[in-house]
Amino acid sequence: MALLNPYADTASFCIIDRMGFSFCPGTGLGRSIALLFRGELSASVEMNILGVPALVIISSRVVTIWKRNLNIYGDTP
Repeated sequence: MALLNPYADTASFCIIDRMGFSFCPGTGLGRSIALLFRGELSASVEMNILGVPALVIISSRVVTIWKRNLNIYGDTP
């Protein structure tokens, strides 16, 4: 998501949006995270307010998995 161009007009992957509903809670989430990586906090929040919490949750999950894998592979000679 860090390499995503937040200003490009891309197709939506949201199933709710494809079903014809006008509101999808995930709309703009990827763009919001891409804007966070560019340091544009206010634009990120405007795109989707859940971008900041999503990035925190994803980052903490990645760190947890890395720690677990390093611990597993670090114990074997």
